[in-house]
Amino acid sequence: MRILIYGSGPAAVLSGHVLARAGHEVRHTPAAGQSGPAAGPVRLRLMDASAPARTPTSTDYEVKLAGPGDGGPELVLVTVPHTQLPAALPAVAKLRGTGQVVLFSELWDEPHVADEDLPRRDYLWAYAAVAGAWRDDGWLEGVVLRRVGMNSADGLATPLLAEAMELFETAGLRPWAQPDVVPWLRTRFAIEAAVAGAACVAGGPDRLLTSIKDLRTAIMGARDALRVTERSGVDVTAFADARSLYLPAPAAVRVLRSALKRDHLTRRFIELRAGAPQMPDMLADVLATADRLGLDVPNLQALAACLLPAPATPV
Repeated sequence: MRILIYGSGPAAVLSGHVLARAGHEVRHTPAAGQSGPAAGPVRLRLMDASAPARTPTSTDYEVKLAGPGDGGPELVLVTVPHTQLPAALPAVAKLRGTGQVVLFSELWDEPHVADEDLPRRDYLWAYAAVAGAWRDDGWLEGVVLRRVGMNSADGLATPLLAEAMELFETAGLRPWAQPDVVPWLRTRFAIEAAVAGAACVAGGPDRLLTSIKDLRTAIMGARDALRVTERSGVDVTAFADARSLYLPAPAAVRVLRSALKRDHLTRRFIELRAGAPQMPDMLADVLATADRLGLDVPNLQALAACLLPAPATPV
């Protein structure tokens, strides 16, 4: 399949690597106004759920940029942060031709953001469990958990959903049709924003995941963020990720620590994801919604004091 990946960050490169290795014809194009990966080999240091030992391995991925002679894409994967998505969608609508679209983008308070540029039958929302960060030595460190939750905005069993499920399954991923995908993505958004703030307070994601005190801080902040999500009309208790955070705080910490001790791959994914550059924007958006709704979120505000820049002092 001819696949165009629209985006410039680690998720774009890691997604391209997985799909190209499965035999697909993958091309990249950077988001408008962004510098993307240069054509040529990218050095990857990967932790991959498909590897038997689940230990880091080194490999190269040959980035191929889209060109006029490539033919139209059959599928476009959009891997831009949520703040860039409104500006990206008109460009994606032109680039896709008759191809269909999967949006690997965070989603908060604009669930219909894609409808102006794309017919609903032609796009899916999705969350792919890949995370990465560029290192000073030029390597891209990444984690591929191989889980992909997706669905149409309406939750309908569209032909595109069936095709995307087959595509990702044949690439060695574990896709599933996530019911209520838009509320689910908004719930994940709130949790990840709080975890990123807690990681800042703890002095880094790695420290957060080893400290009982800091994990409790993350849980209390996530509960505040989930209250904002609930007040916005989402039943967060429908999702297992959120339900675990409503256990009594000591029990929630024990469950989380136990799981992370057993699964170092998920732990590294959380560490990389919490350090993603879009996290301050995500936390700021949750706080802005809380302010608009008149909600008091002291635990989340305390996290924001670390992660977000201080307001300018009036002169």
